[in-house]
Amino acid sequence: GLVDGARHVGRRRPVLYALIAIGLQRFLYGVSTVCILLLYRNYFPDEGFFRAGLPGIAQVVVGVAIGSALAALLTPAATRRFGFARWPVALLTLAAIVEVAFGLPYRLALFPIAAFGLGLCAQGFKICVDTRVQRTIEDAYRGRVFTVYDTVFNISFVAAAVVTALALPDSGHS
Repeated sequence: GLVDGARHVGRRRPVLYALIAIGLQRFLYGVSTVCILLLYRNYFPDEGFFRAGLPGIAQVVVGVAIGSALAALLTPAATRRFGFARWPVALLTLAAIVEVAFGLPYRLALFPIAAFGLGLCAQGFKICVDTRVQRTIEDAYRGRVFTVYDTVFNISFVAAAVVTALALPDSGHS
């Protein structure tokens, strides 16, 4: 079934491109996730309200959750206004800006903001890919294609975790 679903995806270029894009996006999101976990565990000191360790990771999770919820509210209107090509590109561009502006300074207070932005962008992008897949594939292949999608989505994230864990120092700062 997985092979059959992959063949169906191969015959639907918009779905194939969407799955490649989500795989790459998920890989980079996985890199950021592992970096954040290492930084909060081994690099950041507590700074008043902003905490290191598990309390700080909880602050990041809240930021991601709020960003994801906002994406669910904004994406339908944004795709109607900007289309299914421009809105995902805008989200990926915004994610890159957020990563550089709020991640690279390695400031504890900026990471919840980065988490919010990345949560918004990742969820908005995933909604666009989900919609593209739903609209493009035939009903008879839906389950098999979404199995391929889930496989790409999860393998990309796990591959990022492995590569990042091997490439970064234990502090996560690089």
